[in-house]
Amino acid sequence: MLTYASRSKFMEFGYLTIIIMETIVCQKMDTLKEIEGVEFPGAFPNEIIQAALDYQPQPEDVFIMTYPKSGTNLAQYLTHLILNKGQPLSNFHEFENSSICIEKDGTEGIKALKSPRVLKTHIPFSKVPKSENSKYIYVARNPKDVSVSLFHNINALLKTPKTFEEHLPLYIDGKLSYGKHLDHVLEFYQHRNEPNNIFITYEEILEDRKKAVLKLAKFLGKEYETMFEENPEIMENIIKYSSVEESRKVIQLEKIFDAYREKDAAAENPEAEKFVFVRKGIVGDWKNHYNEEQSKMVDKLAKEKLGETELYDYWKSLGIFL
Repeated sequence: MLTYASRSKFMEFGYLTIIIMETIVCQKMDTLKEIEGVEFPGAFPNEIIQAALDYQPQPEDVFIMTYPKSGTNLAQYLTHLILNKGQPLSNFHEFENSSICIEKDGTEGIKALKSPRVLKTHIPFSKVPKSENSKYIYVARNPKDVSVSLFHNINALLKTPKTFEEHLPLYIDGKLSYGKHLDHVLEFYQHRNEPNNIFITYEEILEDRKKAVLKLAKFLGKEYETMFEENPEIMENIIKYSSVEESRKVIQLEKIFDAYREKDAAAENPEAEKFVFVRKGIVGDWKNHYNEEQSKMVDKLAKEKLGETELYDYWKSLGIFL
């Protein structure tokens, strides 16, 4: 492993790229490894994962928590824009180095982050490092859109893409990284009212960006809650720069996907070649992929897992569940 000092010369490529260099993609992204009861991507080094699980959070740490493809990077960028009073990032390099995904990038670089420090993770709430002085933002996205977004994301790594019919059972059975989606959501949801936790949905953010920003700003601290009264332009900038069009200019994770892809994937898989990480940023793309039987299957699963929650009622009101 590289030491943090020796990593510094690679910083212009971002923390994620450093880890790719170290692993040399010795394991495929679609393999899994179980550590402390959590299924992690096989390409992530064990020592990096363990360091993340053992990390001792500090008061200045703000955790962005999600199940994969639930709005992680949107939440990261929104949080950055709030903490920096609407000042956008200029490029992918700045985006990559504005935060760390602790189980993927390691914890050594955390000290280099500007305070408050934004840390991303997909680790379930039961296993995530906790401190009553840190802040935890959980973003949930409806299961049908998550499954579709995962489908496109995974296929962009493969030489021979899966069909959606092949993919959906893997999602439902929790045979993808980080296990079963709705179990992951429910873990945090049950702790959403604790003072250092906040729960918000991807759909809420898209439905009313201003309301979502105010909700997050209030959670992050009085300084951020009141800044909009002093300077309304801050809100205008946050809404502008967190849009799909503007986000694509900085959240360009597809640039590093080649290192994770199977050999010849980009040449033989059209979806891999044209993939962009910030894809549509909408609610309801699942309708372009699900048939009636698949939709009923996920409806039933959601009812079993979330049926007694306000979250289920909210997603149902949006037409996600029939």
